[in-house]
Amino acid sequence: MNIKRAWVDQDLCGAFQLCIGEFPSHFEETEGIASRVIATDSPFTASDLKSLVSGAWSCPLGAIYIELENGEILNEITEAQYVQYVKNS
Repeated sequence: MNIKRAWVDQDLCGAFQLCIGEFPSHFEETEGIASRVIATDSPFTASDLKSLVSGAWSCPLGAIYIELENGEILNEITEAQYVQYVKNS
């Protein structure tokens, strides 16, 4: 499955920075108050999908969004989605 784009909803982000701690190559702090996805619409790899889904899984507020090329938007990752995109791929 390919990623079309990914982003962090700045209004939802509580700046817990769990995503940054887990995947600093994909997330960064912005102005000390929120996190953001480093590359939001560049070509993503299968490894990027695993990292972004894992980052979204770690977000306690569900602020990370991942839009797949098929139009599906992943947000507030469920255990089933985590297993599907991270463990089984």
